[in-house]
Amino acid sequence: GLLTDDFSNLLNKEYKTNKPSLSIEVPLSKVSKNTVRYSELAEVRKIDIVKRIYKQLDSHYNTRQQKEKLKNNEYDINYHLTKMLNEERDIAENILIQFVLSRCNAKPRPKKETIQGYLSSVAYEWLYFLSGQPLNTYSSEDFEECYEEILEHKAVYRDNKDIQYSAKLLQRLHDIGVEHYHFPKVSIKEAQTQRVVRSEWISPLEYQAILLNMPKVVDPLEVYMYKLLFVLAYRTGMRKKELLGLRYEDIEGFTLGEPSLVIRPNIYRSTKTQGSIRRVFNQYIQLNELNKTDYIFSPSYDKYPIDDAEPLAVLRRILSLFEEAKDHTFHAFRHTAITNFSLILNADHKLVKTLTGYSDQHIAKIKTGLLGVNHDAQDKWYAISGLVGHVSPNRSFEYYIHSAMLMTTYAIANTEMQLDYAIFKNITGISKDRLKSNSV
Repeated sequence: GLLTDDFSNLLNKEYKTNKPSLSIEVPLSKVSKNTVRYSELAEVRKIDIVKRIYKQLDSHYNTRQQKEKLKNNEYDINYHLTKMLNEERDIAENILIQFVLSRCNAKPRPKKETIQGYLSSVAYEWLYFLSGQPLNTYSSEDFEECYEEILEHKAVYRDNKDIQYSAKLLQRLHDIGVEHYHFPKVSIKEAQTQRVVRSEWISPLEYQAILLNMPKVVDPLEVYMYKLLFVLAYRTGMRKKELLGLRYEDIEGFTLGEPSLVIRPNIYRSTKTQGSIRRVFNQYIQLNELNKTDYIFSPSYDKYPIDDAEPLAVLRRILSLFEEAKDHTFHAFRHTAITNFSLILNADHKLVKTLTGYSDQHIAKIKTGLLGVNHDAQDKWYAISGLVGHVSPNRSFEYYIHSAMLMTTYAIANTEMQLDYAIFKNITGISKDRLKSNSV
């Protein structure tokens, strides 16, 4: 899954800073208070909006009444859809309306059944996953993650075989967001004929260098908070929005010394599938218990979580200190964690220690945390997908595990294969006498 140079860096790269210091930048703006408003709107007519669009289409395409109504200016679908846009609703709903509006004005104009087919394919998932979300704060990787979730949901729960068709419709919807709401440009991989999957794997050396250089780029009062954010991202593979939405009340077993985090939905973090309402085991939280409703990753001057864009901004400021550093995304920590979990649960012990930097103690704790006492359980891949919130292991394999070929090759290279003689003879036709005469 990695280019040759990237794999070499994983093992050998030294991360030396080329700048003695870096002035601390002013923190980015706080999370928009519109987030609360978006949350309130999340429950507004997710299904009703689709029904209303269907009704407008039926009226517009009614062949017996259409000509007369248009003649008397009694009916115009452009007018009615535009009127819907002027109602108070969130961005995801508006984009859906604008999409239908663009199709109704396309030349040649699609049939009503064609437009309704578009809606039945993606409209409900689009609204389910995106309604009530502060989409104007999303980064390109936030959108990519969301679209992957939508397509996985359709493949697993709705048995959708033609994922490319749905992906192309999602791409159209996103492009409307780019045009009207300044969304960052995104190329949905599943919509492409030739799919290219991003491979990112942060080495243990790079990870340690990021933590060591953290004090150079953030406010001294916030160093520990940011270190904890990056530790959890690297060790657990939690999504950025899951991390930023964490509260102290999400920590269970706090007084036992081995706490666990429970990912629950709130206004800053929406968990749309059962796979995402989950428990994340870790050994890395050493915090003083504060007000349980407080967010863990809020700066000292505010009660709200840090801005969505801040983790990536901090990462880029740190990477700019290194000579020839790879330009990672924050999502690379999730790729790394899932890849490392796959190694820990399935690969040779020496390979695991070499590539992950985990100690014997860490490896044993992770195995026990994920599999229980039986480390040879057959559901290892389901354990990983359950931990990271994937509906099935398919998505983990397709997008996030970059060590599969390496693990396979290593296992084959270190295997002493022995065949029963009867099988050997059936394959080769070589007799025992010939083997003996050749001292085999």
